Amino acid sequence: LMQTVRPVADRHQASPAQVVIAWTLAQPGLTFALCGARNPEQARENARAGRLRLSQTDIDDISGAVAAHLVDDLATRTGWSVVAIEPFPGQDLGGAADPTGFDDRSAALRAIDDDRLLGDAVAAADLTGCEQVGLLGFCMGGMYALKSAAAGRFERVVGFYGMIRVPDAWSGPGQGQPLDAVAARGSTEVMAIVGTVDTWTPPAAVDALEAPGAEVARHEGADHGCA
Repeated sequence: LMQTVRPVADRHQASPAQVVIAWTLAQPGLTFALCGARNPEQARENARAGRLRLSQTDIDDISGAVAAHLVDDLATRTGWSVVAIEPFPGQDLGGAADPTGFDDRSAALRAIDDDRLLGDAVAAADLTGCEQVGLLGFCMGGMYALKSAAAGRFERVVGFYGMIRVPDAWSGPGQGQPLDAVAARGSTEVMAIVGTVDTWTPPAAVDALEAPGAEVARHEGADHGCA
């Protein structure tokens, strides 16, 4: 991963940490990054990352390296066959610091077609060569983990703080509701991990998810990302 990040940092005359923060802020669906700091200077350095503008090539290169690292790490630690899919292939989406970033990301989310993205998930499952496959996702990916419950390919799905109902700003003609997929899931086991004060997963929606038999783990007092 650092072999990819360091050249990007050198080109932008920034630190690797700043590049990673800028890359995080450039991700669709994210509006902030939680950054730790050991001293005031490190906090100021982290804040300067908000002014760093990565090119789409930089973002794509780092995204590929991060996915490969996470996939390899999870596969090594568990012995699983692991595959990651890209929901926005080839798209140049603004980050949280860009003036039009939120609107660009919302438009991209509205344009997603469930059949295409869930079809990619099923194709990735088939690539593992495994009969029994699970799927997990975080945030928007958690929402799609719930939607995948009705795909008929996954034995278990887990959504980490995934939206239970599609937010209005993301809703488009190709979008179905996660709750409908969970209700139509057949034998697929579903688990959702949520924070009790997360506005993206309000209590009424969580209760509605439990009604058709999904298992819910609630983290009391936790916000989005279980922070």
